[in-house]
Amino acid sequence: MLSNVRLVLAAIVAFASATTTGGVRADAFTDAITGAIADEITNALPNASAPMSPAAPRGETPTAATNVTKTASDRKIAANQRHPDAVEAFHCGFETDGKIDWDENHDLVPDRWTRRSGAAYPHYLKIELSAAEAAEGKHALRIVLNGGAAAMASPPIEIGPEFSYVLESQVKTVGIVHDVAYMTIQFFDTQHKELAYFESLRVTTTDGWTKLRIGPIAPPAPDSAYAVITLIVEPTERTDIEGEVHFDDVWLAHMPRMTVVTSGGHNVYPESERFEVTCKISGILEHDPMISFELVDISSRNVDKAAQKLKGSIVARKNARIERIKGIWRHAVKGYAGEAKWSPVSVAPGFYRVMVTMRGQSGLMQQREVTFAVVRPERPQPNGEFGWSLPAGERPLELSQMADLLGHAGVSRIKFPVWHNADDLARGNKLVRFTERLSESGISIVGLLSEPPSDVRDHFGDDELYAANVFTSEPELWYRSLEPTMTRLSSKINWWQLGLDQDSSFDGYPGARGAVRDVKRQLEKFGQHAHLGIGWRWVSDVPPSRDAAWEFLALSAEPPLTDHELGTYLTATKDRGAQRWVVLEPLSRQRYTMEVRAADLVQRMMAAKIGGAEAVFAPDPFSSERGLMNEDGSPGELFLTWRTTSLALSGATYLGQIPMPGGSQNQIFSRGQDAVMVVWNVKPTEEELFFGKEIEVIDVWGRRSTPAVAQGRSKISVGPLPIFITGVSGPIMRLSMDFAFTVERLPNVYGKPHRSGFVLTNHFPQGLGGTVTLNLPKEWRRKIKPFAVKLAAGESRTFPFDIVIPIDANSGPQDIRVDFDLHVDEQYQFSLTRQIEVGLGDVTVDVTTSVTSAGVLVVKQEMTNNTDRPVDFKCYLSAPNERRMQTQVYRLGRGKDIKFYRYSNGRELLGKTLYLKAEEVDGLRTLNYRFEALE
Repeated sequence: MLSNVRLVLAAIVAFASATTTGGVRADAFTDAITGAIADEITNALPNASAPMSPAAPRGETPTAATNVTKTASDRKIAANQRHPDAVEAFHCGFETDGKIDWDENHDLVPDRWTRRSGAAYPHYLKIELSAAEAAEGKHALRIVLNGGAAAMASPPIEIGPEFSYVLESQVKTVGIVHDVAYMTIQFFDTQHKELAYFESLRVTTTDGWTKLRIGPIAPPAPDSAYAVITLIVEPTERTDIEGEVHFDDVWLAHMPRMTVVTSGGHNVYPESERFEVTCKISGILEHDPMISFELVDISSRNVDKAAQKLKGSIVARKNARIERIKGIWRHAVKGYAGEAKWSPVSVAPGFYRVMVTMRGQSGLMQQREVTFAVVRPERPQPNGEFGWSLPAGERPLELSQMADLLGHAGVSRIKFPVWHNADDLARGNKLVRFTERLSESGISIVGLLSEPPSDVRDHFGDDELYAANVFTSEPELWYRSLEPTMTRLSSKINWWQLGLDQDSSFDGYPGARGAVRDVKRQLEKFGQHAHLGIGWRWVSDVPPSRDAAWEFLALSAEPPLTDHELGTYLTATKDRGAQRWVVLEPLSRQRYTMEVRAADLVQRMMAAKIGGAEAVFAPDPFSSERGLMNEDGSPGELFLTWRTTSLALSGATYLGQIPMPGGSQNQIFSRGQDAVMVVWNVKPTEEELFFGKEIEVIDVWGRRSTPAVAQGRSKISVGPLPIFITGVSGPIMRLSMDFAFTVERLPNVYGKPHRSGFVLTNHFPQGLGGTVTLNLPKEWRRKIKPFAVKLAAGESRTFPFDIVIPIDANSGPQDIRVDFDLHVDEQYQFSLTRQIEVGLGDVTVDVTTSVTSAGVLVVKQEMTNNTDRPVDFKCYLSAPNERRMQTQVYRLGRGKDIKFYRYSNGRELLGKTLYLKAEEVDGLRTLNYRFEALE
């Protein structure tokens, strides 16, 4: 009797507490009445805004749950399509005449289920068993809407942490427009503490009965004891006052649990380090399934594989505490468990996946994947531009693992939240060791003052808290809390940011300058100069910082700026005073292919570097959607793309670009006497050029290759994905970029000499000597004597020459190959290609061909006069084995003249070269064009 009184009193206290604190927990009273366990279960039922569960452990399949309201007509799943490897743990069809009677007292309310109550869950909503509509059997649970929400929770169901689980139910909506129907599952330990929460798709309109599914999902902890299923109907922004929702066939089943882990915490390994993959299996019904391992690279090419039989041992779950949980739904929880280990072969640097497959007598049972990266150890550049911003601190890793990962990530700086509770001495000591370890690796820390401890947070209520809210308030509210952090770290951290990267709350704030100046004054009480920065939006006017206390702006945009937009913004803000720290977020994984995301990331990182950004940060690397790492801490596809680009460009000086024979685009950066060249082409092609004697090609996944050098040139395959050519000779690249003809356009006047020349600059730190040879087009049948060159370090000189153009030389751009044989510290033999334009561009001719259905070849001649002086030309067209055709252009002023030529045997001329000559009447010019007849 006394225990019952205590239960009622406890329920009343819970009811009062819930209603006075603003939560929707008023159902505690009803819960207490139904028993001690009901109190724990129902109080943990989620609100409409309850968060989704944390990410599944690495190597496990996360829930397929989503939080989006959608029409479910195209997602119907037949009720009898159960998962083939699932074993039933709980089933409720709301029947009254089967082996389980769900309405023993005949009140049409399902027994052992708990209804949620409270202000948001009114009791006047009818919830009852209905025989009118059922997905299977004779009965279903019907909820009649009339404003408000409704939720029904199952009895606690015993679960085992050695299993994965799948939850299914049938739902049908009738006449609802706004409300959503869905189900959730929560996992608890024996102390009734909620460990995880998952929810299904939320539906509004269904086409008859539609299946909802969650999973497979796994209990998150070894002490997971039981689960609770909740069926929910709730309003959205508007509520339905009529309509019905029916639930039926609620089915929970356990499945084998399979996890794949590696011997490292973050799965980034130096190339010399071996590692081991462990596949842990539990809850299987066969003791010896086949476990297959397959190692594949970024292109899904097989690198190594192995297979072995699992030697499973029986595991039967025994937990005395579960038996004491009132109303627990028991079922047999047993099976086999075991593990298989595999060490793949040593692999070259790159991105890899290990696919682990379990097959039993029934075929494929489970499959998991784990990613890892192999890198060549490289120390980041001191004071380099590229870094990571870690808003969640070390999560999902431990601090020691994070420090190790950052040492392999190619970052020179990180942003890290350091504001901790004043009485948390252990956290302070860990942060000190963390900063010291990073400093030893050449990585500097920017302290993020973004998440105040609870003693500060409580002053600002429950609303989302921004930096401007905190740091424009009275210093007494936050300074005392910040003192322990500054005491320990001010000598190790000199750069500080108020708020996260996307926190632009100071942008447009009237007192921003004064507030930041006050914060700076407070922070410098510890005797160290504090370099302060704040978040800002690119689309806002970037303020000049002459009178401001901030020294940098973390500049972000949503959606992210393109590489061209980023370059434009950086150019427009280069004289504003404050350092521009670019927030650079990768493209969405769901919307873009891996190759597009990688190419875009490289282009934007280059644009930031070329534009002079003082720092570039990835804002949230541990995001599977728009990050560099996966949310479980393993590397994503773009980890190596960021790392490779960062190591190549960090601390380098932008030089420019050079024309390449295959038309590939490129950007060149130098660091001392060495340079790196980034090359790409929208179409796959091969480039032959001298880059240096010991170059290496690195792709965006960190894979390396060494091209052969023949006749002073390297042949390199180029495509849409940028490649990095390292080991490039900096002086040779500068010489190549500066080399130019003094006159690049020659008139169409043949048989007479035209004066030009070339400029050569010595960028070596010592004198050079040798020869430079100009190779004119073969059809010109002319040679220019090689030039003997001698230049002191830094000297630039012009070498003049004359060109006589033969009368049959083509008009337009003509390639001139320039051969160098230079002697500096050693001999350098290489070639460049430059162009000289035959024709001044005042009169041009375009020629196109086509074939009619009758087989007639039509040649279209389009002459354009770009001057105001009228011109006359006689035009002659020659084709193999055909009579020469002639037309004339009369008094063509500024504009175009079009002529047509026709050959009746056109198909016989396809693929052959035709020759068009246009001779100026009463002038010296002759325009020559050779072209291929095409269909």
